[in-house]
Amino acid sequence: MGILFCYDDGEDMEGKVEFLEHTADLKIRFSAESLEDLLTLCARTLRDYLVGPLDAEGGEEVHTAVEGEDDVERFIRALNEILFLLQTRRFMIGAVRAQRAGHAWNLLFTGCKGIGREAATEIKAATYHQATFEEKPGGIEAVVVFDL
Repeated sequence: MGILFCYDDGEDMEGKVEFLEHTADLKIRFSAESLEDLLTLCARTLRDYLVGPLDAEGGEEVHTAVEGEDDVERFIRALNEILFLLQTRRFMIGAVRAQRAGHAWNLLFTGCKGIGREAATEIKAATYHQATFEEKPGGIEAVVVFDL
């Protein structure tokens, strides 16, 4: 049994984050109503895990696309892009817009740069080990293991 957090930003995004038991790495189950909500929830959870809670609303944008043969591959690539933005570019993500385009997801990250906080820890990568991405009635549920 893990630690469960329910997220509601007071506007239109709700989701659940459950930290699951794993021997050496970080395993999380994310649940949200849409792809955009899921990716926003992932970005905010990873941001808060790395640097602590903060308000990352801002007018800056970063565009990218992730490709893959299936949703699991696209999801893992999106998470690794989020980690790159947070840890390397120090871009604190507040929201994610996503559009499906064949074998790709076009992503627009909004947030702000250079908050000034140093990361308390590091996440090396999202892995394919035990990764799932399932669309269910009422939303999407995804599980991922992060290499620490």
